[in-house]
Amino acid sequence: MEFVILAGLAAGSIAAPPLLRAFGVRGTLILLGGGLAGLTLAHAVRFARLDQAMPAPGPEVGLLRNLAMFAPLPLAVTELLTAEQPLGTLALGRAEFLTAVRASSASKAAADALAGGARVAK
Repeated sequence: MEFVILAGLAAGSIAAPPLLRAFGVRGTLILLGGGLAGLTLAHAVRFARLDQAMPAPGPEVGLLRNLAMFAPLPLAVTELLTAEQPLGTLALGRAEFLTAVRASSASKAAADALAGGARVAK
């Protein structure tokens, strides 16, 4: 993902001077804005199909999000916790869970308390 961002930044840096010379500031902004709108419209059907293919979160997600401990977690992590797993497997390991809590929680001490005072390697 970082490569795509950097490639886009590089392409924009290379394309900007000739576009500005040819169309001016206003024309360049109109061209780029129109191009992005056109790109969005061209892929709207794909986005709609993808949105319909995604299953709706079950009622378990709402139950977990109502608990103070799980409320700050991103929706994707909460859905992962409620996903059906074969017996004996973990949907989210202890280290991953604690990392997610530390990343989304304002209280590092609470995450350390969940770990029983042990530090979890990043």
